Amino acid sequence: GKMSGHLWGLEVLGFFKNQEDIDNSPRQMFSEVFPGDYKYKDQNGDGIIDEYDTIQIGHNSSFPEMYYAFSFDIGYKDFGVSALFQGVGNYSVNLTTTGMYQPLINGANLSQTYYDNCWREGVTKARYPRMTTTGSDNNYRANDVFITDRSYLKLRNAEIWYRLPSRFTDRMKMQEIRFFVRGTDL
Repeated sequence: GKMSGHLWGLEVLGFFKNQEDIDNSPRQMFSEVFPGDYKYKDQNGDGIIDEYDTIQIGHNSSFPEMYYAFSFDIGYKDFGVSALFQGVGNYSVNLTTTGMYQPLINGANLSQTYYDNCWREGVTKARYPRMTTTGSDNNYRANDVFITDRSYLKLRNAEIWYRLPSRFTDRMKMQEIRFFVRGTDL
């Protein structure tokens, strides 16, 4: 019932705090879990976290579902401004780049972003799971933490202009002379 290309995965509730938290949570079937691993939401309420708990977590990852643009051109007396805006909507990307989001596994590098934001004792605002060299099928499943919105609105070009009054252009036998400043991909 959904368009093809949409991203599906698990919804992350947070991290397992300790062994008691692991014991009192729905059983995660992907691999053994430890404190600092992702804790997923049991979407179907069966007490088990497995592939039946995946939900749509993003929009299309191949192409935007919506393209749009608008422009305006406003003038008052001999001055004016015009601009063109362009954007896309409902467009997602999965950020599971090895090294950036799966560090130290199979010889991958460790990014500063991951290191600064991974779970460990004393870190209160972690975004990524604990560091490990052995991997974790639980932590690196498709999930909503690794999805980001690619939608954007850009100011493609803008122009500010001044038109010489007709008393000057008539003398030069010209209809109009404009001086302008234009910017592109602002």
